[in-house]
Amino acid sequence: MVVVILPQLKSGGTEWQTIQLLKGLATSRSCIAWIYDGSAMNTSLLAALRAIGNVEVVLGGAAALPNILKRRPKLIISYAINFYLWEVALKLLSGARLITERRNQYHWFVKERRNCAQECVRNLLTARVICNSRTVALRAAEVERFIGDKICVVPNALGIRPPEGMSDRGRVISVGNIKAGKGASQVLLAFEGIAAEPVASGVTFELFGRMDDPGVLSSVSPDAVAAFYKGERDRHGIFEGAICILHLSEAEGFPNAVLEAMAHGAVPVLSDIEVHRELFSAAAIYVSDARGARDVIEHLLAERAANPGKFEARRRKARELALGFSESRRVTAYEEIIADCLH
Repeated sequence: MVVVILPQLKSGGTEWQTIQLLKGLATSRSCIAWIYDGSAMNTSLLAALRAIGNVEVVLGGAAALPNILKRRPKLIISYAINFYLWEVALKLLSGARLITERRNQYHWFVKERRNCAQECVRNLLTARVICNSRTVALRAAEVERFIGDKICVVPNALGIRPPEGMSDRGRVISVGNIKAGKGASQVLLAFEGIAAEPVASGVTFELFGRMDDPGVLSSVSPDAVAAFYKGERDRHGIFEGAICILHLSEAEGFPNAVLEAMAHGAVPVLSDIEVHRELFSAAAIYVSDARGARDVIEHLLAERAANPGKFEARRRKARELALGFSESRRVTAYEEIIADCLH
């Protein structure tokens, strides 16, 4: 029995990746998906979890612990960052091996770290720490105690099965929840600057994401927000026909939306941060601000009109790189780590 812990079930890349992983792990073993906090539950994700054979969904913190202990778990895989208590209790009471995950750099900025004593206890009890990029692994090892020799890097998998070919609907998109550090205001400023140019005729500019903090858009005109922000949408369908994705996040663990857009043939225009360079290399174009993003996208749109063969080659390069992040490769990596832990 494997217990996979998620503090919440919202519409983020972490949750989608965990569901995908559970599908793979549950083919050979029984699993429990333990979700502490049922508030703001994403109903689509919950339905997807419950549709997986061999996976039981358990909701609630302390109240659920006795029920899980009865199942006599052998392994715990936890993304319970800053929610250490129940994960540590399950580990100590069950004797199961504990694997913890790090998927986002924000948690390792020292000013944002909390519960440091509990964190140290959890890290001492952890058998392996799985990071989804070398960038996150280096940052975690730099500021967290007792994990340096336990780290394994397993990249995320492509979360949406793309179509066989690439369609061109003249869509330039950005995908990311509206909150500090995600670059949403810079994206909208870039879109606002491009949309009125002749080269953008027939092209749509769309920003998708959950509105977590409206204040981050205070520097953008209400007209731009109304024109380009499309709210939160189901991930299936938002990438179809996209020719470019703009992603200006200040820090990332693994930008799933970029990978998914690339798999549909979107050329990535990205903030120049370590994790983007690590994962996407020469398939992406890197910029430092909204003005740089505007200039690059204008150039790409001009190239699409004047030299479609070159532009399509860019799209194929992005797509080929994205398709290399396979679900089976990720599940196999986890299976090897699990086998090593339980040996």
